[in-house]
Amino acid sequence: MENKINCGKYPLIYPLPIALIGAKVDGKANVAPIGNCGIVSVEPAVVYISISKQSYTAKGIINEGEFSINFAPCTMIKEVDRAGLVSGRDVDKSTFFHYFYDEGNIAPMIEECAVNILCKVISTTEIYNQYMFVADIDKTLVSEKYCTNGYADTKKINPIIYAMDNQYWSLGERLGTGFGIGKELL
Repeated sequence: MENKINCGKYPLIYPLPIALIGAKVDGKANVAPIGNCGIVSVEPAVVYISISKQSYTAKGIINEGEFSINFAPCTMIKEVDRAGLVSGRDVDKSTFFHYFYDEGNIAPMIEECAVNILCKVISTTEIYNQYMFVADIDKTLVSEKYCTNGYADTKKINPIIYAMDNQYWSLGERLGTGFGIGKELL
């Protein structure tokens, strides 16, 4: 057997998509970059995010019951990182991006981002120092320039991803089609 290094209880599940979580807090748009987000179910469309209980953005999600998940292209890496360097308690993040709202005018979405997902909380769980919000997707919007044949194009979006080595990364090359590339091994 190949030698394995014990890395302890380290959540080496990566890469993580970096999502900008938008929430209205005290009447203003606020945003926090996180890596802890994912899909619970495709049908129905349900997602989760996990965010620190101390997060200013969490306060807005709890009070409003809605949030947005926004995926920025790699060209926005500095702006995304800046949003995580300061707290909305101390700095007005409503000026960091251009925001737009759905008819309900609750969860701010970021115009500059390639993908915007409007979410309505269906469950909140406290886990240690985190809130885990499980939410129905109300709608997903993709900027037209990031689409090919009417669908989101991952290569065009080139989302920011994060690895547990505290580094941001971009996507590499496509490896093959899911539920297809392995058929030759059957």
